Amino acid sequence: MPPTGLAAHRFRADIQGIRALAVLSVLLFHAGLPWLPGGYVGVDVFFVISGFLITGLLIKEISRTGGVCLTDFYVRRVRRILPAALVVIALTLAAGWAFLPLSRWESLGWTGLWAALSVANWSLAADSTDYFNADAAPSPLQHYWSLGVEEQYYLVWPLLLVAFVAFALRRRAAAPTGTDGRPRRRAARQAAPTAGEPALDPRAVAIRVLLVAAVVSVVSLVHSVLYTPQNPGAAYFITTTRAWELGVGAALAALVVLLPALPARLRVVLGWTGLAMVLAAVVVFTEETVFPGYKAAVPVVGSALMILAGTHAEGDRHGAGVGTLLSSRPARWVGDLSYSLYLVHWPVIAIASWRFAEGLPLWLGLVLAAASVPVAWLLRIAVEKPFMGSHSAAASPTAAQTRAKARRRRRRGTLRPLLAGGLATAGVCALALALAFTASQRTALPDTEGAVAGAGAAGAGIATDEDPEPGPADGTTAAGSNRAEALASAEDAEAEEPASPPEGWDPMDELAGLSVDQIVPAPSSGSRDGSPLLYRDCQVEAADDTAKRCEDGDPDADTTVLLVGDSHVHHWSEAIVDEALERGWNVVSYVKGACPITTHTVELSEENGGPRPFTECTSWNEKVIKEVEAEQADVIITSASFYRDADGSSAADGMAEGWKKLVAHADHTVVLADPPHASRPVPECVERHSDDIAACSWDREEGLADSGTPDILAAAEQVPEVEVIDLNDFICPGPVCAPVVGNALVYMDSHHMTATFSHSLDDALWERLDRVIAD
Repeated sequence: MPPTGLAAHRFRADIQGIRALAVLSVLLFHAGLPWLPGGYVGVDVFFVISGFLITGLLIKEISRTGGVCLTDFYVRRVRRILPAALVVIALTLAAGWAFLPLSRWESLGWTGLWAALSVANWSLAADSTDYFNADAAPSPLQHYWSLGVEEQYYLVWPLLLVAFVAFALRRRAAAPTGTDGRPRRRAARQAAPTAGEPALDPRAVAIRVLLVAAVVSVVSLVHSVLYTPQNPGAAYFITTTRAWELGVGAALAALVVLLPALPARLRVVLGWTGLAMVLAAVVVFTEETVFPGYKAAVPVVGSALMILAGTHAEGDRHGAGVGTLLSSRPARWVGDLSYSLYLVHWPVIAIASWRFAEGLPLWLGLVLAAASVPVAWLLRIAVEKPFMGSHSAAASPTAAQTRAKARRRRRRGTLRPLLAGGLATAGVCALALALAFTASQRTALPDTEGAVAGAGAAGAGIATDEDPEPGPADGTTAAGSNRAEALASAEDAEAEEPASPPEGWDPMDELAGLSVDQIVPAPSSGSRDGSPLLYRDCQVEAADDTAKRCEDGDPDADTTVLLVGDSHVHHWSEAIVDEALERGWNVVSYVKGACPITTHTVELSEENGGPRPFTECTSWNEKVIKEVEAEQADVIITSASFYRDADGSSAADGMAEGWKKLVAHADHTVVLADPPHASRPVPECVERHSDDIAACSWDREEGLADSGTPDILAAAEQVPEVEVIDLNDFICPGPVCAPVVGNALVYMDSHHMTATFSHSLDDALWERLDRVIAD
């Protein structure tokens, strides 16, 4: 059989059907349909299609003209992608301003900026490794990550082909072998190809393209396979782990030029096999699947097989091939709508979702998904189609036509569409920045380090105050306005029992009469009210194993307090540091996010970039123990959230062994019990239920089971030298935990205390610390 050649790259109705399959998979996945837990692989199908179609166009242009008119190529991409994308970003920013809480505006604004600049995927990858962003709700513009990947591909891929294909082949063709004795390059200049005659051999072009695509794909695939288990959160978004999927489509575009037309029966088998592979991934894969990595090969190869099966399959249109289904009128209609539908469906679902803390009801998700269809149709008719123009693949120009067209474009202003696109992008970026900065100003905390430090909030101090009133805005609390009383000597502390909450006290009883305006910090600012140590960059991130040392106080002080452990020792620092400094003590901290003191390797959780063995934590522990030996502190304080060892067992044994190493290098070692974790991010919940704050409460026993306290108590039984201080009766004294205690917002997310609330615990904590030190 003769090779299929450039005729393989024609309009393909079946590819519109494959697009329909891809967008419906994503749409129903986002709607919450439980039977399609892997619907996110629809994006991988889009990548293969894009790689195939764009590379096919480039092969035709290189073959017919000897090169690529980059200006024309980028103008076509701008006209095809940018108008609808920018309109949806602008409308989403406006809808977010109108319907989302203030706390969500800033992140939405920044995501809108990165989406407009086509780098949202890299921003989301960075956010996925942000320890304190783990509880954040998905952005209504999060789906723009895939457009970022594709647009970065569109920027680089033509340049690679010009450099390694068109230029190389033209140099080869210019060798001085002409019969007139002149270099062939000059002859080529004098005798341009006639209409319909290729400037370069399409097969030679396809071979070069195939080689370049193979190299790019292999390098990217190896990187994806190696990096995804280490950091699946970031790997999901970044271009380098996804480029091979586009590369598979590019390689396929070259192969169909080189291969003969396949037998009809083989194409039938390939097509249905490809469809089965994609559907299997949609049904079998879940959000827990480590992805992309090698598992992405299932939908990628499946998509490639469907595309290959439809090559030169005109005669199979009404036969047994999958093309019959994919080329049907409904499939083509959805495929035509796929880009607009992909853009609009997620903002509609995401903005509606914030009202439902437990997630959208399935029926509502399906209703919103269905409602996205007419919105997408309007976007396509009003925005997408008018800007697309008539850039048909079948109208690829000859070299002479290209040169003439280029001259006409220069006369009319070649860069006009690019300039218009740039101005429109700048306008949307300005809108996004306006939203982000407005939110930043309105949610800013009065303290430059990010902590309110108890201003105007009684917090847990209300439990021991006879006349509980919110304290003045001078940095004191209702229970601690007389700081001199807090500096009781160790002897006095030993003689007196530490104060406890009064019997029957329950913060839940106080919520009914509490206005959201009385809460400190304001719920819209709650996620900013973290430990000052956090804002001084004293916490080591997940991928880092540096034993970073932060110090507060006089290095020559007689007493040194050492804070070591994960972020759950960090959030106690507001209750510890100020008092220690007033006593003239020195405070040194070694803190790493999601990493307790342990001799075992714990598992890094999914929300923090896992699941995977947290080897950086193991290495950090080894380094920190050596630093602890050198510090020779008087008091070591640690705590921990909930963990599992990498083998799935309890983390208690490893923590106990780690504490034994601490005990050997300090006079006193104290472990603070972990507060009961909330079932959802508290600040956003209080914003959502401002008229019913009690709706944000959670069960104490369930919260403790999710916390690190069970492992802390189990480990403490193995190390009698450590002292456990448990202040949970001040935080949650009853069977149900209140999101606000003494008008102080308890958590900045679902398990880290606000600096305001932590500060309100200082008297209760120091009473107990003094007793430990006195022993």
